[in-house]
Amino acid sequence: MRRINGSAFVIATLAATVGALAFPVWSYADRAGTGQANLAAGTVNTQWGPLSAADRDLIVRVRLAGLWELPAGQQALERAPNKAIKE
Repeated sequence: MRRINGSAFVIATLAATVGALAFPVWSYADRAGTGQANLAAGTVNTQWGPLSAADRDLIVRVRLAGLWELPAGQQALERAPNKAIKE
């Protein structure tokens, strides 16, 4: 196998990197809507400022993530083998 020159390797690597960066731009060029347009689609004005659909989704996910903590803590208190844990 022939040995590759260091400069040729660097050039090939740079070309591959540019191609990898250009591909998403090219492949998404015909898609409708931008992130900002999609974000503004479900925006509601409140007294504290605009509330988007993404904001509402975040609030729901945070609330659901916190719902397991209380039952888990109660279950730990009930099933703990040590009295120090139960107190």
